[in-house]
Amino acid sequence: MKILINNQEVDIATLSLEEVHNWDFPEFSDAFVSSGKFKNGKPLNGSDLQELEKTYPDLINQLAIESYWNGYCPDGYHKN
Repeated sequence: MKILINNQEVDIATLSLEEVHNWDFPEFSDAFVSSGKFKNGKPLNGSDLQELEKTYPDLINQLAIESYWNGYCPDGYHKN
């Protein structure tokens, strides 16, 4: 699936999330994208990040869940 913001494709692998907490599973309502890049290497700016979260909330939640299941949360590691 292509993720487009302002007609530019986002490089999903570069997205960094913050506020992914164990106690917020599975909604991760506090999680947000703090940085990322487009496929052309240009960084997403603040308005791009806001548009990403507004347009693709399910993606943000999915990335937070993947982060959780891969064992990392800022609150500490959990056992799968």
